[in-house]
Amino acid sequence: MKIQRYILLLLFSTAVLLPGCDLYDKGFSFQQSSGSNGSEKNITPPATPETISGAVVTAPVHNTSVDIMLNGELENIGYTENGIIHFTNLSIISKFPVILYANQQRKGHFADGTQVNIKPRGIMMSEKDSPYITPLTTLAALMFEQGPQTQKAAEQIKRKITLLVHNTYGLPHFNPFADPAQEGLSKHEVLQQAFLVTLGLGLETDAIAMDTFIPTVTDIVHKMESDTFLGAVKSINPNLTSTIPDYITAHQSEITSRASSLLAKSETDPEQQEISRINFLKEMNEIVSSEFNYTAVPVRFLKTKVKEDGSYSNLPPTIPLPRNSTPIPFHFKITLLGNEDSIAETTANNTKEPTPVYSGEYVVTAINALGVLNEGSPLSPNQDTQLSAPSQPFENGSEFTFFLDSGAIVGSSHQITFTSVSDPTITATITFIAEEEDAVVIKSIDGTSSKKLFVFSGGDHTTIVKNSSCSLVESQLAATVTTDINAISSEELIKSVGVKFKLPEGLAFKIDDALIEEKLITTPPETTADSFIFTLPSWVEIVTLKDVSVEKKKVTMQVINLETKEVIAEDTLEGCFVSRIALNQIVDMQLVDSPSLVQTYPADHEDPIVTLPDFTFNCRILSWYDLAEIPKEEQPEYPLGETPLSVMLRFENEESSSNGFVKDNGECVREKNIDFAIIVRGNTMLTLELRNYMPDWKDCRLQIKPYTSSDIVRFVYTLNVAPNTKRYASGHLTFKTQ
Repeated sequence: MKIQRYILLLLFSTAVLLPGCDLYDKGFSFQQSSGSNGSEKNITPPATPETISGAVVTAPVHNTSVDIMLNGELENIGYTENGIIHFTNLSIISKFPVILYANQQRKGHFADGTQVNIKPRGIMMSEKDSPYITPLTTLAALMFEQGPQTQKAAEQIKRKITLLVHNTYGLPHFNPFADPAQEGLSKHEVLQQAFLVTLGLGLETDAIAMDTFIPTVTDIVHKMESDTFLGAVKSINPNLTSTIPDYITAHQSEITSRASSLLAKSETDPEQQEISRINFLKEMNEIVSSEFNYTAVPVRFLKTKVKEDGSYSNLPPTIPLPRNSTPIPFHFKITLLGNEDSIAETTANNTKEPTPVYSGEYVVTAINALGVLNEGSPLSPNQDTQLSAPSQPFENGSEFTFFLDSGAIVGSSHQITFTSVSDPTITATITFIAEEEDAVVIKSIDGTSSKKLFVFSGGDHTTIVKNSSCSLVESQLAATVTTDINAISSEELIKSVGVKFKLPEGLAFKIDDALIEEKLITTPPETTADSFIFTLPSWVEIVTLKDVSVEKKKVTMQVINLETKEVIAEDTLEGCFVSRIALNQIVDMQLVDSPSLVQTYPADHEDPIVTLPDFTFNCRILSWYDLAEIPKEEQPEYPLGETPLSVMLRFENEESSSNGFVKDNGECVREKNIDFAIIVRGNTMLTLELRNYMPDWKDCRLQIKPYTSSDIVRFVYTLNVAPNTKRYASGHLTFKTQ
């Protein structure tokens, strides 16, 4: 099919955004629209046809905005009509690649009228590119947003996501950035739902669930900087306790149910929609059962220092190493992590020797260093066993020792590169910087706090207003600086370095009536073993320069070379910044038995209506004191000034006339109020009991018509401060067959 290039591009979030349009079958092409009123212009055969990616798919999304970010503001460049983007303002794109933002106003909807609430993003590589926007391309776009926004960076990110799909999700040869119709629409949609389910996210049509979509994927991107994808996902989804393929297998019915229901929404007739859903469901179950093939591959290196006491610590990007007439041994361990590994589990959060699941080998591919590299942990350099590049393969987890030559020039860089045998694109380079023999060597800085709760004088439940102040308590903002190699006094230390505290945007330190956004500490710190603790005095105040949100924020702490002003080491400390009036509000609720509460019923039940057995569960009510990790004994006896206004259970499925909770009149609903089930309404805990109270009262057991053999049910609550806003508690329940 030929249509005019640059006139239109297809935007996809398979069964979420724009899965196609049957107008392709009828030979139409759409010329560029003018204006932004959403009207369609000039539906005529193209005058000078050129080839462009297209699709013949289902469930087109109508009335979706397509925007780019320009000077910090979203600027509209088009809209969708029947699954097609009509560009109305392409000329404002001055540079590619560019990030596309879709459905930012949440006005998109499927053919059957269902509102689309996901706000996905994608990367448009050039004006000739045909981008397809999906949950997975949103991950790529957010990764692209964090780094250099160049063509090369975009290509590397797309390759990384493609390999993630091939190996970790188990769909080899599948291109997640290609036209879903060409790649197999059902397979494409199963992949998107598998991605969302592994992140613990609800349906794209669920506004409450999609409020957390961008924050969750952003969190994954940040965590991938220091961990594998599996490790990043495990940190935000407590239900994921093994591998992603195992999780997909365990949640197959949920994934295929979601995917088939969304793709069926191209049908407006309910009967046809159900027929379509059943057909899709059968096809998708076959895809998950037979086409998902997991492959163990290397994904990144872990570089750790072997300390004198036998413990391990992560290496910084550069390692200052004093040159010495008697070379100082630097022991380190190189571990190759696979897609079944997470750094937190491999190192038990730095409390044990790294022990990866992956068993692949690596080699030394480059030694651009003046010194001797030996395998093992010798105390002096051994010229006879000195390693050279390229080396023989080493077993995963081998240890090495580097001795810097005493003739190395101060400030010179010395590098050793390791490369995976099975994937030469996976490399790790250790960089040593030659220092004077008596140089101060900083190993790390760690933010510490006696109290991670920063309470401001003015504001409401959501905002700290301008000119509000917060008085610090003793040691509330502190940084522990650890030195390496040489022993040194605090007086000697501050001749070379200081510690800078930097506040988040909109906040400043108030010192002697002066407002400064960062404070450099150069007074002698407290000394403990090989560490030094720099602390902001308690008489320092923090004030707001403008209105800021009530939320968790990060304070940056940096070790600064006083001579060169260079940042030697950096860390952040996360704290809760709240107004005094917000201090006693409910911040979150958490099912106590998370990650899940499971209620089972017979698989061979004859009655379509299932009565669940009696069950009781607890839900913890969390305050800002809890999020700030204030011990219970240090919290007020009654930290909260409210209890939930109402509580509900909600199936993580769409509204259906034939599935869900069964009301007394036989009608099925997706959501059910369970205020009646609260038997203990404490200040920090709710206890709910759903059981048969007859003959004294009534039968309060839940009656359901299951969607699938394993349904996720979320705990929903509202608060007095926002009675119309529904929120999800952390954790979920599962209703499943025995």
